[in-house]
Amino acid sequence: MTTRRTLLQAGAAAACASALGALAQDGKSITLVVGFPPGGSPDFVARTLADKLSARLRRPVVVDNKVGAGGQIALGALMNANADGSTYVLTPAAMMTTGPLLYPKLPYDVARIEPVITVCKIEHGVVVGSAVPAKTLAEFVAWMKASPGKAFYGIPAAGSSPHFVGMLLARAAGVEAQAVLYRGGPPMVADLLGGQVPAAVNVLGNFIEQHRAGKLRVLATSGAARSPLLQDVPTLAESGYPQAQVEDWYGFMAKAGTPRPEIATFAAAVREVMEMRDVRTALQTSGHNPYVIGADDLAKDIVSSQKRWAEVIKQTGFKLES
Repeated sequence: MTTRRTLLQAGAAAACASALGALAQDGKSITLVVGFPPGGSPDFVARTLADKLSARLRRPVVVDNKVGAGGQIALGALMNANADGSTYVLTPAAMMTTGPLLYPKLPYDVARIEPVITVCKIEHGVVVGSAVPAKTLAEFVAWMKASPGKAFYGIPAAGSSPHFVGMLLARAAGVEAQAVLYRGGPPMVADLLGGQVPAAVNVLGNFIEQHRAGKLRVLATSGAARSPLLQDVPTLAESGYPQAQVEDWYGFMAKAGTPRPEIATFAAAVREVMEMRDVRTALQTSGHNPYVIGADDLAKDIVSSQKRWAEVIKQTGFKLES
């Protein structure tokens, strides 16, 4: 039987739900800045997480693509954002590791960036299009030696991890190969398919679909072990080039000075989302291996990676073209 008390309780519950809904709607949105174009690997990861994070944080979470300079523009935007927990950048490791070692002037300062949490590990693929007849990495190296005027490979950014994979591979193979810069994976794949560029090195996830369709050929991967998605493709180490083995991560960064409770709340939500089966499946099937480490371990990783790459840069004499 419905009583006045029951009605009052129901009304109070409805009012509470309405207030919570209004709070969520009125709450300031959180922006995930990505330095690469829509459809690319970092953008895919950010969009896979955004709606799930919004539900956990009860705040709108939007992805903002600030494309340019191989991801530098996005971190530059972080420098100009409020340090209030409303802006995070999802960035590849290279922006925090090799970038400061190679560029005398950057639109961001690593010392003013707070590592938050990683979400996945990535490996890179060495890929050729129809313009190259090679079916194996050895055949590709032979083709480059025989075709020095055609030995170009696409990369997403100068000084990026894919750039180093290509450079270390070419150096170890004793061939001259010139890198061609692209603004993300999709235009690179388009040029590979069209024959405008013969080869490329980039995040493996950019090439899996076209490889399976037989339109592109992944000749080797840069991880420590074969990709579970391409078990028939050897690693660079297996192919005789352990010097070019590189694994990276994507991680969230905040502006230094962001309140610790804000960062902790965001990081906790990311951890919860990364435990969801559908999220993990979406990442794994696209070549992004779920990998979560928190702020302290991430900060240590950045320091150790900088030391490693500083030694590589010194040994190879690598310099960016002006």
